[in-house]
Amino acid sequence: MTTYSYEVYLCTRKDTSEVVYIGQGKRGRHKHCRSGTSHCYGLNKLHFEGVEISLRILLKQTQEDALEVEKILIEKYSPTFNIVGTPLYYELIAKAKEDGKYKGRKKKIDDTAIRSAMKKEGASFRKVAK
Repeated sequence: MTTYSYEVYLCTRKDTSEVVYIGQGKRGRHKHCRSGTSHCYGLNKLHFEGVEISLRILLKQTQEDALEVEKILIEKYSPTFNIVGTPLYYELIAKAKEDGKYKGRKKKIDDTAIRSAMKKEGASFRKVAK
């Protein structure tokens, strides 16, 4: 018996048959597309405007398979709300760099050493947490 733990989903507008979003994740992840609670602003906007979304779900065994299929489908359909990784995305990044507005992702601060030193000095739990 094969178990499918991951899925790739295509969100399509029912009125125009336009593929607007392609995503992947653990089974059941597609539910956000029609709920109005998606991380994708465009999908939420369609939901609250009353636009009906149809879903096509492809089941996969591994996350790697799901990611590969998602990448292929994004390249094929160029969905409206999948901008990351598309030529338009790289175009926008290049323009922002030219304008001096793009500084890249903020680097995460590794504050482990700071917290350890504070604990050794006898700082309270609240002080370390702050």
